[in-house]
Amino acid sequence: MTANLADFPPKAAAGYGLGILSPDDFLLDLLDLAPGPVLATLADQVSGYRREPTTTDGLMVALAKSGAPGFADEIRRRLT
Repeated sequence: MTANLADFPPKAAAGYGLGILSPDDFLLDLLDLAPGPVLATLADQVSGYRREPTTTDGLMVALAKSGAPGFADEIRRRLT
């Protein structure tokens, strides 16, 4: 997993049996594989914050800004 996809072309990794994923794609895959634990972890995460983001939506805003907009959108969709 890397946000630096330009320096890790899929052909280079394929020879080693590896795939290269962006953080957004990794989180979306994780959500597809284990939606309950992912949603529970996000709720636990924000419940422990004393400063913003103190809500799941606030955390999704932060994640979208930091490179996981698809994941943030999918979480919002599942929670509404």
